[in-house]
Amino acid sequence: MEKIAHLNKLKDQLFTVVSHDIRSPLAMQYQLIELLEEDLDSFGAVHQEIIIKLGEQIRHTLGMSNNLLEWFRSQREDVVFYPQLLELTEIMEECRQLVAIHSRVKSLHITNNILKDTYVFADREVVLLVIRNLLSNAIKFTQVGGTIQVSAQYSGEMVIVSIRDNGVGMDNEQIERLFNENQMYSSMGTAGEKGAGLGLLVSKQFVQLSGESMWAESVVGQGSVFYFTLRGGGNGESSYCR
Repeated sequence: MEKIAHLNKLKDQLFTVVSHDIRSPLAMQYQLIELLEEDLDSFGAVHQEIIIKLGEQIRHTLGMSNNLLEWFRSQREDVVFYPQLLELTEIMEECRQLVAIHSRVKSLHITNNILKDTYVFADREVVLLVIRNLLSNAIKFTQVGGTIQVSAQYSGEMVIVSIRDNGVGMDNEQIERLFNENQMYSSMGTAGEKGAGLGLLVSKQFVQLSGESMWAESVVGQGSVFYFTLRGGGNGESSYCR
């Protein structure tokens, strides 16, 4: 038992080191490439292509690192959530900014249909993680010039959030394989984007650990809709916060 405890301690120490020593440099590279992408028109065609490719690779690597670290955290028995009252529109706008450059490269239009003053009671980091991953997934599988719509509606005491795209879509078999914890599944995006399928799996695990649900509906050639539930926060003066 002492040996197991020692190994678990080493594992946690490794997790801390990896979190800082790998994610921090990647985040810095991400910020630098975003600065170049914002001024893309000032470069020649060859340099523009190089910057776009670099941006894709850095985003892919950073996204993989974040999801891998979050997956590792979800496997720990002592994972702790900090639910609080959140205004969902603000969270969505923050996520939209995080994927803005990526969506702009494919000329995608992301619409936030969530009504102002839609409150939920949830862990802020979990909600950010899930919406960001679902937006990234929608961007990956939507063709150039496509649309992505984010909505939320009340269902009793719950709020159902949906991310809808008009991308390539999936059949029922693909949907079942998406959330298979025993075998990660991924396919190439519409612009050749790669991935390990970890983002959706991590998102669903954190949603379930929070006591909520996630599912998907899709039609091949017409697009997909991903749903997840959150506990409603009423009018923003919920008793949860008292």
